[in-house]
Amino acid sequence: MKSRQDNILVKFDIIALSLFSIFYIVVNYIWLSENRLWPSGDAPGHIMSMLQLYHPVIDHNVERLISNILVPSLYPPVVFLVSIPFHLVFGMSHNVSIMSQSVFIPVFIFSIFLIGLRLWGRATGWAMVLLGTTAPVFAMTSRNYLLDMPLTAFCALTLYLLLLTEKFTDRKASILFGIALGVTLMIKWAGLFFLTVPVLYFAIPVIYRAARRSLIYIIPPLILFLFLVFLYMVGRGNLNMDTHRQFGIIFLPIMTVVIIIWIRLGYLAWRKSCSASQDDRNLTEPAGNLFFSLALVIALTGPWYVYNLPAFFYCKDFIAQNCPIMSLENFKAYSILTFDSFSFAGFLLITGVLISLILKKERERNLVFILSLLASIVFLIYNISGSSRYFLPCIIFVIILAVFWLRYILPEHVLIILCAVVGFWQLLGWSLVEHYPEIPTGFYHIQKRHPMRLVLSTVVSELPDKRYYPADKVIQTLSDSEARFPRPVQGDRDWIIALIMVSDKIPNINDIFQYFANRYRLSVEWRSYNFTGDTDEYIIKIKEDPPHFVIFVDDLYYRERTEKIDRFIGSQKWKLLKEFQMPEEGYIKVYRTDMPGTIP
Repeated sequence: MKSRQDNILVKFDIIALSLFSIFYIVVNYIWLSENRLWPSGDAPGHIMSMLQLYHPVIDHNVERLISNILVPSLYPPVVFLVSIPFHLVFGMSHNVSIMSQSVFIPVFIFSIFLIGLRLWGRATGWAMVLLGTTAPVFAMTSRNYLLDMPLTAFCALTLYLLLLTEKFTDRKASILFGIALGVTLMIKWAGLFFLTVPVLYFAIPVIYRAARRSLIYIIPPLILFLFLVFLYMVGRGNLNMDTHRQFGIIFLPIMTVVIIIWIRLGYLAWRKSCSASQDDRNLTEPAGNLFFSLALVIALTGPWYVYNLPAFFYCKDFIAQNCPIMSLENFKAYSILTFDSFSFAGFLLITGVLISLILKKERERNLVFILSLLASIVFLIYNISGSSRYFLPCIIFVIILAVFWLRYILPEHVLIILCAVVGFWQLLGWSLVEHYPEIPTGFYHIQKRHPMRLVLSTVVSELPDKRYYPADKVIQTLSDSEARFPRPVQGDRDWIIALIMVSDKIPNINDIFQYFANRYRLSVEWRSYNFTGDTDEYIIKIKEDPPHFVIFVDDLYYRERTEKIDRFIGSQKWKLLKEFQMPEEGYIKVYRTDMPGTIP
């Protein structure tokens, strides 16, 4: 009878979680269909990266597709590849790009439910789902084309499979864990920092026990790996970006040999465990499972990371250069932002941490989640951006620690009702509370806090923005102009487009124009001039190397600079192709410049 009841509960959970996932996706679709503002943050850049893979697919050019996947980048291609089938079916649109990430929403919902179910039962699983998915930072991120929500979904799936391995005694779960961790790192490299502590917690005892019996499982691959790192670090100082890439091509087959050796050692461990006594098998089989899972991770991630390693060393945007990153004030600021970003769960977290340290039965397991959260904060201190979305994978540890202790003091149905009410309250915060500014870059101080932010998040999702900036029509004008104004005939230079901005109103305007240029497949060189700065200096630069077209964006706020640019454009006698009104006061104008010998 109990077994039949369990089966009914399992079916109920699957159906309920599926319906909740569909509901969440539909709500996002309705919000996006009402919203007319372009994607913000890194989203336009990510969509452009996706287009670099989409165009070869529709052209059936496999060679170019592989080449574009291997173009040095800081972002692996999994999310971009997932989006391509959606665009093939529904057409090209930034909203289609955003909705393509909906496949990761059920991954997150089912994974956090299964984590809660495995740790403390169904009620905890449902409480985690209700608090996690309604946290404003998750809702906001799921409505933009960013890598953080897919990363969070696969971090949750990887953590669940790690728990399922039972310290790598389960062979099938270990293989699935290796695949999930490999995919996670191919979504975004930051996943490594969120999962390092739990992986080490499970892996170190296995390695230690195996090492006591036989060092053959560890020493050869470790020596090879350290030798490769030594060669790389010695040679890195003498390499530029091109030779770095050539070095990576040499590095790749050597890494392949390491993977083969690692798999071979894992296979030997399994062979030995089959004929060993039960005591020996308890030592060797987990070691074999662990090394097979790590070999899968390296096989999935090694080729891309080795080839793109130069981009990491030559990019300085991820490290804060001019602020005391290890200061106490900085750590406090990030800690508060962590609590605040997850709304009500962030405040339950404080109690959860304290009770974790008091309850002896839960202390060891929960200490892993506490250390994982602290390690994530330490990693994020080095990030110069103050965006809360970088904290999103922390939501897994936050909601685990936030709800586990409630099951001790509340009946199951009361716990679920409480989290449902809190979730509904957070849903109200998505639209009824003003969007307050985040902590500024540098994190030297915390801004004054509004009373409502004691229960709602620092970051709340806004109502759909009805304003429409005609960036697509601007680029369509250039696309239509291609037949009337051929490409330059002197040399191999493509069109040069000067983007003149006397406006701060349109976020990421440069990236948005570039996105539409890529979408219309215009091969152009962009030059951006922000005339809210030194106007005369930029005018001199434009005169020295005139563009073929000019896009002039002005919200009429900087009157003096606007008049100076108007006089400059008038003196050059550029031909106005089209003018577009902005939703507020201001305009966007598209000019063609007269360049003898280049454009008829």
